Amino acid sequence: LIDIQNSVTIISDMLDSLNILIQKRKTGVYNLVNPGTISAAEIMRMYMQLIDSSHSFEILSLEELDNITKGKRSNCVLNTDKLKSEGIILPEIHNAVRACLLKYKENLK
Repeated sequence: LIDIQNSVTIISDMLDSLNILIQKRKTGVYNLVNPGTISAAEIMRMYMQLIDSSHSFEILSLEELDNITKGKRSNCVLNTDKLKSEGIILPEIHNAVRACLLKYKENLK
């Protein structure tokens, strides 16, 4: 995994936001991402903390990743100010990922 910050979208949050934008008849480009940034490594650390402490993973540099994949990695951080200006405030990404993982844990039972 890489340990680089990126914007991330929680699909259920995106769908709720999209529904509001449709109801308001808004058009244009909106970054339907949860505010904040997170890395794949952070998500896996949360996974290990909440779900499976025996899970392991390895951090790769971008150079190492480029050596084992055909395509180059695209990393991006998107601004959510336009979404906020419509009164749409999504959960911060760390809180949203934690909630997803807890839901996942519950569904394992």
